[in-house]
Amino acid sequence: KDLILKSYKQQVSRLKVITGKGLHSKNENDPYISKDFGILKNSVPEYIKNNNELMNKIIKIDFDSVNSPSKGNFDIYLKTIK
Repeated sequence: KDLILKSYKQQVSRLKVITGKGLHSKNENDPYISKDFGILKNSVPEYIKNNNELMNKIIKIDFDSVNSPSKGNFDIYLKTIK
C-alpha cells in the first residue's frame, strides 16, 4: 500500500511487481492446495483490487500477467496527479 501511494505522489507511471513463479513451492505436496496457486501473485492484486484508496490511483493492473503461469511478475499502471 505504501509503495503504491508513495509512487503515485512521485508521479511514477508504472510499477513492476515481482512475485516469482513459485518454482520452489511445496504446494504440490499438499493435495488441498493447487500447485497453480501462487500466494503473492494472486493475493497482492486481490488486496489492491479490494482497496478503494489504491484503486483510485490505479489505471490498470495487468491481470493477463497475473493469470499467466509462465510469468513471475505483473505491472500496475498509476494515474497521474491532476
